[in-house]
Amino acid sequence: TNMDLHTGAGNASITFPASVVSTTARIDHGTGNLDLNIPDDVAASIKVSSGFGTIDVDKRFVKQGDNMYVSQGYDKAPHKLELTVNSGAGNVNIR
Repeated sequence: TNMDLHTGAGNASITFPASVVSTTARIDHGTGNLDLNIPDDVAASIKVSSGFGTIDVDKRFVKQGDNMYVSQGYDKAPHKLELTVNSGAGNVNIR
């Protein structure tokens, strides 16, 4: 139900399971590209920041303020993920 991940240097790719009920995840990523895959049936609330690099978030997550993205219907979704991502340098791609 909870994930706390700290990476150093290098690329990382993470796929979250479709069976999440209410999961909280925090990712602190040093340098390199970070690819995060959220299944279509999982609603998400995403807070993401990057020191140097781009942040690319799938259009199914609606931007709400600075670096905050939320799925439509998040509050009532049966499968949801609360995700916080901090990246030092590199691109962050959320699909």
